Amino acid sequence: FRPYIEKRAPQTSRRKHVTWFSQLHQKLKEDVLNLHVNYLWSCRYGLFRDETKRLYTEAKNIYKREIKKAKLEANASYINASSNKCKAAWKVVNAARGTSSPSAQHDISPDEFNNYFIDAVAAIQDEIESSVDASLDLLSNHPLPDVIYKWKLVSSENVLSLINSIKKEQCKDIYDIS
Repeated sequence: FRPYIEKRAPQTSRRKHVTWFSQLHQKLKEDVLNLHVNYLWSCRYGLFRDETKRLYTEAKNIYKREIKKAKLEANASYINASSNKCKAAWKVVNAARGTSSPSAQHDISPDEFNNYFIDAVAAIQDEIESSVDASLDLLSNHPLPDVIYKWKLVSSENVLSLINSIKKEQCKDIYDIS
């Protein structure tokens, strides 16, 4: 009978007590909850809706601001009281980040790790055909054209006159070229 009850209504674990949450924060939280109920009541009956919404949002913002301030002060005092401030700061960062995955334990040495990747690249290279041989085979199937290229020295004036003969406009840019 008891396992059935536990399956249907599992016990929730309580959060550990935080030292920065004071009586002031508890009072602010109760005020926010009461103002939220008042706002819902005012929405239901259409009375003082704007005023209760304004009061509720102001109280909620004050509560959030005080919580944030208390967390920052608690974290700062924890870091300042620590003998290893860097380690304490990273502990705060990791706690705020949430649960982290545990680091995997392995028995691989750095040399084994490096050799695996070196051997993997070598295996891939062995499987791939040589592209140089393939390209030479492809080129040998096609005859070379009988074209003879003649190079001629060209000056900048030749280029300018050629460009001017192609273009109809004589508008020149800052380099005196149109």
